[in-house]
Amino acid sequence: MEIPTGIQRVLNFAAWDNTQPVYTVLKSGLTTFTVWKSRNGSTPVQVSSPTIVELSSANMSGVYGFTPPVETITVGNLREEVVYKITATGMWPVVLKAIVFEPDSQLAVAAFSIEQNAVSINKVTGLETVYESDGVTVLGTRAYTQNSNTVTRSGLS
Repeated sequence: MEIPTGIQRVLNFAAWDNTQPVYTVLKSGLTTFTVWKSRNGSTPVQVSSPTIVELSSANMSGVYGFTPPVETITVGNLREEVVYKITATGMWPVVLKAIVFEPDSQLAVAAFSIEQNAVSINKVTGLETVYESDGVTVLGTRAYTQNSNTVTRSGLS
């Protein structure tokens, strides 16, 4: 899943009963989980008080939602990978991956043209998506041009 920097999202996963062959029986009713997190391949750290709830023991038994801590990417990075390992007594371990990104950086991925000399990028042009402050609601798109250290943005369309 891709998550805009500074925005909280729920990552869903299936908990499989570890007393059965893998991926045969979902495990319902789990309440105590241990979560480890590694960001960009760093040393794993334990997530204190992880928020994980079963979506519905009646209609979605064995399917849980994990609300990870809000991630903010390192200044200068456009995208970062965060990996979570979730364990609980009675279930097979689960590994979830999220890509945290700077919404304005999507331009760099979808740039229409790049003019480059031997040393650095001189000019990037393209479109960027503009979001409401919630990071989800799309307001529109706008043109974007960057020459050296000057950024020019036109109005929303």
